[in-house]
Amino acid sequence: MRAYRSATKRVSPLLLTPEQAAETIGLGRTRTYELIGSGELVSVKIGKSRRVPLAEAEAYVSRLVATAVGARAVR
Repeated sequence: MRAYRSATKRVSPLLLTPEQAAETIGLGRTRTYELIGSGELVSVKIGKSRRVPLAEAEAYVSRLVATAVGARAVR
């Protein structure tokens, strides 16, 4: 993911393309589109473009971790 430089600091994009979201999360492009289609990964449409808010990509990973930790506690 490319960060943009302002006068004094680097700024990361708040909206990611599905490909950027896939790279950020560590998934493949196809799996990312499947998650978007199922609603598990929230996205927004801007014109003809689909974008994943960075906060939603982070929330998805947090949910995965919480599920994994919960499953481990049940054992």
